[in-house]
Amino acid sequence: MLDPLRSFSFGPFTLSSQLLSLVIAIILGYGVMYMFMKKAKVHKYNEICDKIIVAMIIAVLIYKFWPFFIEPSLLKTPSNIIYFMGGPFAIHVAIIGGAIFFLIHYFRNKWSYEALDSIFVGLIATLFFYVLFMQEYGVATPFQIGYEINDTLYHPVNMYKAWLYFIILIGALVLVSQKKRFARSLFIVVGAIVATYLVSPFTV
Repeated sequence: MLDPLRSFSFGPFTLSSQLLSLVIAIILGYGVMYMFMKKAKVHKYNEICDKIIVAMIIAVLIYKFWPFFIEPSLLKTPSNIIYFMGGPFAIHVAIIGGAIFFLIHYFRNKWSYEALDSIFVGLIATLFFYVLFMQEYGVATPFQIGYEINDTLYHPVNMYKAWLYFIILIGALVLVSQKKRFARSLFIVVGAIVATYLVSPFTV
């Protein structure tokens, strides 16, 4: 797992661990979604995948420039564009932004419900991989398992989220019938909301 404050240098470019984790998570989530889409024999899946790639680019751009939406004064210093990214709820807003773009095309082109189910499977997989890679510290924990800072242990919130997202993903694929229209999408959305509620007492 990566420290959220760590950065990686690639020649003249510097990439934060948060953005690197997001890009890798999106690629892996896309792979899960693509396999699911092929297995479900979704009609026009190549056309759908093209729109999904654009949606992912939108999500990455939103994540990158999110600090400038919530704090426009950062734009006064051009170099901040290089160093700032992410922030509170950045991953959630990025996913919502990409999802809105896709949904517009989904309804406009009247794609099948399996296509939407595939998207939500890919989204929850992306969230799973992201929190699996990226450390997230919670409040101090009385248990002997957690992230240690200055001799104090803190709840490993990202691991709690990873387990919950994994359970949601497996539940959607195994417990929910593919024949039920939008059932998997609804299961994932409700599951993600419940997961957020369950981990909220441990977050900072």
